[in-house]
Amino acid sequence: MSNGHIQSSDSKPGRVRFFSTRNLSVLVTGAIVVVGEVKADPKDIPKIFDSLFASHLWAALGWALAIILLICSIILIRIIMMIDGKEIDRLAKERDELQKKLLAK
Repeated sequence: MSNGHIQSSDSKPGRVRFFSTRNLSVLVTGAIVVVGEVKADPKDIPKIFDSLFASHLWAALGWALAIILLICSIILIRIIMMIDGKEIDRLAKERDELQKKLLAK
């Protein structure tokens, strides 16, 4: 540190795009459908799809609530990531200013 260089860091965290919320939900849904079709008897597949898409009112309300919670969770995570990135940038600037003051002495 005595050479006058200021330490800085990259504020963008590494992301694993495979496990993002969008991709993970598609993968899980696809896996469930594929496993259901492979394990089911061919004559039972229409019954499975009928039971999934011809639900009662309470089941439909439950699915709607689950979708609303999922969307709200995704929005909340995006907001938290944005705030966290800004806070890390602010702390990095503050650290750099303090290092400049310390090196100036």
